[in-house]
Amino acid sequence: RRMTTRAPDDGDARRGRSTTGASSDAFVEGDAFEYARRTTANTTGQLTWPAARALAAFLDASDALRRAREVLELGSGNGWLGLAVLRARGARDVRVTMTETTEGGALRWLEARARANAAWGRIEGDDGARARCRALDWNAFSSDAAASDAGDAGDGEEGANADASGAARTEDETPLTADSPELADVDVVLGADLVYDDAGVVALPRVVKALLSRARSGAVFYYAHTKHRYDGMDLDFFANVSANGLTCEEVRPRGAPSPPPSPPPFESLFPDQRIAIYRIALA
Repeated sequence: RRMTTRAPDDGDARRGRSTTGASSDAFVEGDAFEYARRTTANTTGQLTWPAARALAAFLDASDALRRAREVLELGSGNGWLGLAVLRARGARDVRVTMTETTEGGALRWLEARARANAAWGRIEGDDGARARCRALDWNAFSSDAAASDAGDAGDGEEGANADASGAARTEDETPLTADSPELADVDVVLGADLVYDDAGVVALPRVVKALLSRARSGAVFYYAHTKHRYDGMDLDFFANVSANGLTCEEVRPRGAPSPPPSPPPFESLFPDQRIAIYRIALA
């Protein structure tokens, strides 16, 4: 969906917030009451997580986005990372598509936070030119990709363009699928701490493979991951990354000191949960 910068709703005014959005120097996450009102499931999008901040710091200190024109973020949550990319680049000609599932109101929450923080992200009056919010369901996307690769793309696209009642969606409301033509323009995919359930372990590597296969030649996925949060899931996730024909290497800005080595999974009772940045690409 295209971003518009209409004022937040009357609930914000009742709670004493500015109805013209956040200031240009402070990102407003929204409080728990607003989050509960807008969402119906316990998603993780209320807060800005440390891994997102670590990825933004890496992007600012490196040349990872130097030539990027189209950036797509997976699991955008409250939109902080996507808007931080735009904020750091000012008027530079780069567009960020922030994505979320529609389940539990996650996409509605992302849209609300992006509108409320339009000034902070420097996208006031943007109307979709530099920032967009789109639906992207990992399970459906990876299934569509498999069907498309098998020559069954037509069935997958028909299902993606209809809602539960079978009514056609408008173009801006159509979820991104493996066959969405705009994916061909993507230069860089971003994500932060997305592995905490089966969707992250199994579906995410398939989604990344499908995105990079359809994106511009040389497109990469920069992923910030907190090591040793869930050792079992980590092992399975990185095994699935390899099984999907992807390479994975830890990266850091040129000249940055090497971090201390992390212990192998399950070998330390209280391992250091260090945030690592990975560069994932097609093999």
